[in-house]
Amino acid sequence: MQSVLIWFVYSQVLCPISIGKLYHWIRGQAMLKLYVLIAIVEVFDRLLCSFGQDAWDSLYWNTTRRPRHRRMFVSVSDHYCAPLLSMPATSLIHNAYVFCIRLSSL
Repeated sequence: MQSVLIWFVYSQVLCPISIGKLYHWIRGQAMLKLYVLIAIVEVFDRLLCSFGQDAWDSLYWNTTRRPRHRRMFVSVSDHYCAPLLSMPATSLIHNAYVFCIRLSSL
């Protein structure tokens, strides 16, 4: 199930991004803008990682502590959507971070 989910995220979110265009857009930035971009990407990375971890913790808590609650189906489906939305966003942020760090070292 996890490998199907990873493949789906890759094929729907990460494949349509043109790596060459992203590379040349970042490379065209001035050095000061590049360091500001790196700082912004780091902040978003920390926020999205924290949000994703909290979403997974909430999903785990709801499935282990309230397995027979009357609103369990709605609760689990709501809590399962948040990590599914945060995973592609986090992977995009990580890709941008790697590009920025690589280009700042050139």
